[in-house]
Amino acid sequence: MAQTVKAIAESINIMGNRSGGAMKDRVPGPVQEMAKEETDAGASYLDLNIGPARKDGTELLPWVVETVEAVVDTPLCLDTTNMDAMAAGFKAVKNKEQALMNSISAQPERMEQMIPVAAEMKCDVIALLWGADGMPRDSAERAAMSVDLMMALNEGGIPN
Repeated sequence: MAQTVKAIAESINIMGNRSGGAMKDRVPGPVQEMAKEETDAGASYLDLNIGPARKDGTELLPWVVETVEAVVDTPLCLDTTNMDAMAAGFKAVKNKEQALMNSISAQPERMEQMIPVAAEMKCDVIALLWGADGMPRDSAERAAMSVDLMMALNEGGIPN
């Protein structure tokens, strides 16, 4: 049986050479060019990474979302550690059912912040096995962390 490969393009990033300055200065051209290039190259999702965006994240992520969606229909993957910016970005996304949140980890404070936002926006999530004590040391810890994270997601309204 053939499997479909999903690729998340991750170069539209606040730290990127082409996209970073354009994002900061709200110049759509370079961001839109990159979105078209990544879509044409076969990206299944476009990861829009604004980093922590402490100063203006609630304005920046919606701007990036709208800028990209003006030129491509590729599903989006929103990437920031700023939960207010994440929520604002998801409110701007046209096709929330196909959007991804990048990413929830098994760290208790991150789960407490991110699961309600993901549940409210009804989006899928990328989940990382990174817990309160860092990376799991072995397969038993990975399995336990996976179960804990999946249970917390399910309890928060996010199905497997």
